[in-house]
Amino acid sequence: MFRPAPRIPDNKKYLNVNPLQLKGDILLLASDIVPLLSATTMIFSIMSDNFQVLIFLSLNGKITRKQEMKCTLPKSIEILERTPDVLIAMLHNLSADWTSGNEGGETWSVFDIVGHLIEGEKTDWIPRMEIILSDKPDKTFEPFDRFAQFEESKGKSLTQLLDEFKRLRNRNIERLRSKNLTDQNSEEKGIHPAFGEITLSQLLSTWTVHDLNHIAQIASVMAKQYKAEVGPWVEYLKILQL
Repeated sequence: MFRPAPRIPDNKKYLNVNPLQLKGDILLLASDIVPLLSATTMIFSIMSDNFQVLIFLSLNGKITRKQEMKCTLPKSIEILERTPDVLIAMLHNLSADWTSGNEGGETWSVFDIVGHLIEGEKTDWIPRMEIILSDKPDKTFEPFDRFAQFEESKGKSLTQLLDEFKRLRNRNIERLRSKNLTDQNSEEKGIHPAFGEITLSQLLSTWTVHDLNHIAQIASVMAKQYKAEVGPWVEYLKILQL
């Protein structure tokens, strides 16, 4: 007997009881499911957590695969120049309860994370770019102190840190633009003290994703401050389970 396809709520109930199990690296989906992904974040989350690659089979029989972006300077700057204002919008004038707490142990608070971003502006991204573009025979980077903020941020307020980060980032964006980088420049190389040879394109990509990584970390740290308060909804709040 023909049975109509179950509705999304029925799928959700079924998956809550019978969660998807990892059976391979690749999940192949019909393309007509794509519009439904926005209808249930839970189903999309399960798929993305359990499979390395999602491939969609289009209705004309051709296989399509989601392509990752290629790093370009304009696209990277779109993120880099917005980050200070994103952080100011998120954090300015918040009570210390939101910004001074961490996730326990040696994890970082919001205050610590902003301080870390400042140290990157001073000693990481632009100084390493300058080394890559220089004529020096030795293009080895100085090690970056990931914990320098614990000393450098002493005696400062979060407002001061946010202002300092915005000032340094604006200056660095100007320096980045002034280089008039070409595709050929993007393949120039430096030596990372841990990873070895890396390209300028990889450095700029990492700078961009580093921003997004710490914005997500800030959201996570703040969310964890209410973890005990949300009660049974903790099951549905993935950010509290990371």
